Amino acid sequence: MKILAIESSTHLGSIAITDGEKTLAERPVTKNAEELVPSFEEILKKTATSKNEIRGVAVSSGPGFFTSLKVGAAAAKSFAYALKIPIAPVPSLDILAASAKFEPGTTVCAAINARSGLFFWAVFREENGGFTRLCPDSVTTPDEMRKHLAEMDAGSVQGVLQEDGSGGADEIADFTIVSSKASVCASLGLRLMEEGKTETAFSFSPNYVRENLYS
Repeated sequence: MKILAIESSTHLGSIAITDGEKTLAERPVTKNAEELVPSFEEILKKTATSKNEIRGVAVSSGPGFFTSLKVGAAAAKSFAYALKIPIAPVPSLDILAASAKFEPGTTVCAAINARSGLFFWAVFREENGGFTRLCPDSVTTPDEMRKHLAEMDAGSVQGVLQEDGSGGADEIADFTIVSSKASVCASLGLRLMEEGKTETAFSFSPNYVRENLYS
């Protein structure tokens, strides 16, 4: 099954076309809406793929930067409507955790800088062939995040911070910077489609968490 994937949780996003678990093409994009359609056309041509071969759209559903999520969602809805295909909304922190590639058994705290001293975050445990989410998405200060991690008794935790072009965050300088990948979004989206967990161009809406975040 060929899938178009859009990762747009920050303004450093990417777009990909996959066939099953195979990545046919992937390229970086910015948060500008004008760049997404030409990028889509470019990778279609690069992979000799017809629009009619695309069977679904996987898109990062949040949390993340408001404008970036809005642009990605608008593009996903537009493609889904035009091609009459479903949307698989993939949580942004799931994409980040899966993009990090740790050994099975590793506990991972995935975080996105929400600005103003706050971070979106969630905790996962890497397993063979996937991972288990250990808590829902949260938006807190780093101190509150570390307090929650201690209360979870998760043991040694590997922290990963979404690459957003800012060079990291002093508050969680021990977190490794990782780029979320559209190809990973596609892989997770494929599973959602196989389970029938999809939305339509009319029903999909991103999880902004903080709607006043206009970065």
